[in-house]
Amino acid sequence: MDQENDATKSWNSFIGRKIKNRYQILKKIGEGGIGSVYLAEDTSVLNRHVVIKVLRENWTNDPAVRRKFEHEKEALSRLDHPGIVSILDAGTLPEDKPFFVMPYIAGRTLRQAIEA
Repeated sequence: MDQENDATKSWNSFIGRKIKNRYQILKKIGEGGIGSVYLAEDTSVLNRHVVIKVLRENWTNDPAVRRKFEHEKEALSRLDHPGIVSILDAGTLPEDKPFFVMPYIAGRTLRQAIEA
């Protein structure tokens, strides 16, 4: 199996997983340069939907990329504006992948809005 298929298998294995005994991963909804984004259900708070961003497998051992991921998390946690999504929770998975949790907001992505 090639490296891309291994990575796809790894990320698809998140579906159905429960993180922090609280967030049930439902499906993958996006992928960026350094992270993958999943729709999840917060089973401890009225079963609301949340989004979980996880550092991609190929970047977990790169200190500069890990710092960039952490800076994104810290910046979002410090900002308080109705037009900017907030951080609800964060942590590191047992396989040493950092993640953070944000509210799920239904609608078009920024990319979809720009393309329209």
